[in-house]
Amino acid sequence: MHLNQLIDGLSLTPRHGDARTTLSGLTDDSRRVAPGSLFIARPAPAPGSVATAEALRFVPDAVVAGAIALLLPDIDDQAIAELALPESVAVVTAEPGVAVDQRLCGMLAERFFGGPSRQIKLIGVTGTNGKTTTVTITRHLLASAGHKCGLIGTVELDTGGPGGPRPAQLTTPGAIELSRLLAEMVANGCAYCVMEVSSHALHQGRADHLRFTAAAFTNLTQDHLDYHGTMEAYADAKAILFEGLDEDAVAVLNYDAHHGDRMSRNCCALTIWTAVARWGEGVSVAAPIKMSSGSSEAMFDGSWGKFKATLPMPGNHNLSNAIQAAELAHATAELDASQLQQGLETCRPVPGRLEPVGPAWPQPSTPNPQLPAALVDYAHTPDALENVGKALRDLTAGKLITVFGCGGDRDRAKRPLMAGAAQQHADVVVLTSDNPRTEDPQQILDDAAKGLTRDMTMPDPEAYIIMERAEAIRFAVQLASPGDTVLIAGKGHEDYQIIGTEKVHFDDREHAAAALRDKLINKL
Repeated sequence: MHLNQLIDGLSLTPRHGDARTTLSGLTDDSRRVAPGSLFIARPAPAPGSVATAEALRFVPDAVVAGAIALLLPDIDDQAIAELALPESVAVVTAEPGVAVDQRLCGMLAERFFGGPSRQIKLIGVTGTNGKTTTVTITRHLLASAGHKCGLIGTVELDTGGPGGPRPAQLTTPGAIELSRLLAEMVANGCAYCVMEVSSHALHQGRADHLRFTAAAFTNLTQDHLDYHGTMEAYADAKAILFEGLDEDAVAVLNYDAHHGDRMSRNCCALTIWTAVARWGEGVSVAAPIKMSSGSSEAMFDGSWGKFKATLPMPGNHNLSNAIQAAELAHATAELDASQLQQGLETCRPVPGRLEPVGPAWPQPSTPNPQLPAALVDYAHTPDALENVGKALRDLTAGKLITVFGCGGDRDRAKRPLMAGAAQQHADVVVLTSDNPRTEDPQQILDDAAKGLTRDMTMPDPEAYIIMERAEAIRFAVQLASPGDTVLIAGKGHEDYQIIGTEKVHFDDREHAAAALRDKLINKL
C-alpha cells in the first residue's frame, strides 16, 4: 500500500519526502521496524512537549532499521529539519489537535491489513475475572463443531498457523498488533477469533477500530484502581466494548454481576443475560446438579433449549463462564444443544485455573490417598479468591490451606480485601510474596496483613506470613494432610516472578510438585 493511500481522508499532512512511497509494514515500536516500514512515533499518553520529545527520541533508531516513512505528532518545520532525515524517508505529521495514539494506530492498521476484523467473526470477552476461561471454552466449542478459530488471550496467542499457539505478552495487544494477528488468522483460514479485552485496552482505544460480532461481560470486582481511580471509571472503561457493538451484534451479560446494567445502558446490540442457579424470565441459566473436585454437572438452559452436561472444571464461577461461552458459540455459529453439550464435556482445564498439581507435574496424575490435593489458580482479586475458596471449601473433607500474595505497583486498597477473601473459606492462610515489582515486599505484606482477622500470636496460628514464595508453598504442602486441599493463588500459569524490574523464573506448579514429591518420599 502507498503511504498516500493509507492516510487518505485522515487529518494527516505529508511534510517531507515522497508520500507515494510503498509501505511493506507499519509499527509503533522502533524495535520492530523492518525495511520499508512506516514508523508511527506515538507519544506517551500525556500532553505536552515532553511526550512529543519522548516519541521523537526513537525516530533515529527507526530510520537506521529501515523505516521508509514516519508518522509524527504535530511539530514545526524546524523540528523536522533537526531530525536530519534522508530525502528517501517520507514524513507525515498529525494536524493540530489530532493525537497520534492507539486509536489512530488502529485506524491505520485496520486499513493497512485490509479490514481483518470485518473478514472474521470476532468475539470479545471482558471482565475482571473469568476472561481466559470463557474465551478458552468458547474457542473449544467452536473448534469441536468444526469451525477454525483463533485466540488472543492472557495465556497464549493462536492464529491458526502451523506453528501452533505461542505465549502471550499482554492480555490485549496494541492496536497495530491486533490487526496484524487478525490478518494472520484470516490468511490461515480462521472464520472466528475469540479474544480477551482488558479495561486498559478499551480505555486506551486499542480495540476501537475492531468490529465485534459478539461480546461478553463476565463480572466487575475491585482491581486496577491504580489505573482507573474509581469503580465507576473502571466500569465505564469496560462498557466501551458494548457501546461499540453494531445493532446486528450480540452482547452476553452476566445477570449475577454488579455493573451489568452499566454494560447494557448504551448498547444497541441484542442482549442475552446469563446466570448460575438463578431463574428469571429471559435469563440463560446453568443450574448446578453435582460438584466434584474436578468437575461440575449442571443443566444448561439457554437460547438452544436445555441439556445436561458435566464440565471438567469445578465451581459455580466456571459454570458462569461456561453458560456465557455457550451463548457466544450459539449466537455466532448457531451451535445446537448436542454440539454444545459435547463441546462442554470435552473441554480441557485451562492452565493455571484451578489446575491440579501432582508429584509428577506436568504429567497428569490421579489423586493419591497419601497426599493432600494441590491446585494452582490465577485468582488475584478479592472476588476471585472468594470464588475459588468457596468452590474448594465445598469439596474438601479436611482443611483448606490457601497460599496467596499481592502484586506490587498495583492497587494497594485491594490488598487487605484479598486477605479477608482468602480467609473467608480457608482454615489456614499463608500470606507470601507475589510479583513485588519495584515495591518493598515487606510493605506489600504489611498492607495485606491488615485484612487478616485471625490472631497470628496464637500458639497454633491459622494465618502465617512467609515472604519467600517457594518457602511458603513448601510450608503449606508440609502442613497439609491427606484429605486436605492446598490452594496456591495469584500467579496461575505464570512461570516467572517480577522482582524489581527483572523477570526471574518461578512456577508455582514446579514448587508444589517438588514439595509433594518430598512429602511422598518421606512417607515411604
